[in-house]
Amino acid sequence: MKKAYRGLHRSTWRLLGLLVSMPTAVVVFGTIFMFASDYLEGKPLSFWASLEWASETLTTTGYGAYAPWSHPLMIVFVILTQFVGMFFLVLVFPFYVMPYIEERFELRLPHALPEMNGRVLFYRYGPAIESLLDEFDRTRTPFVVVEVSVAVKTRR
Repeated sequence: MKKAYRGLHRSTWRLLGLLVSMPTAVVVFGTIFMFASDYLEGKPLSFWASLEWASETLTTTGYGAYAPWSHPLMIVFVILTQFVGMFFLVLVFPFYVMPYIEERFELRLPHALPEMNGRVLFYRYGPAIESLLDEFDRTRTPFVVVEVSVAVKTRR
């Protein structure tokens, strides 16, 4: 299993990135919304009310009774923020969940050959050695086939 910088797994770094980027997005979009609401809509909002709006938008939980936008730039900003929220939602799976599952359940191939006394080593599997392997099976002669391509499937 590959280890990343300072012993943390790739999925751990990705989780940390996700945990940092989502609150950062809430603060950034909330701050922009606070200023935009004041300057474009003429409706000053507190920082906390703006954070609430950003979290409701980015998490797609909805606004309840709060949706009074009239300025076109404000409406475009709200729409943009909703798409960013959906982007985060969609990214959770390929960015964190799938790499996490891959790390936990990846095929663990041996990295060392077994004891080779009395065994024959073949490099790469293919039709050219198929009948020879059949003969080795018939005579119960031990052999190892080293294959560089994971996609190659043997009959064994």
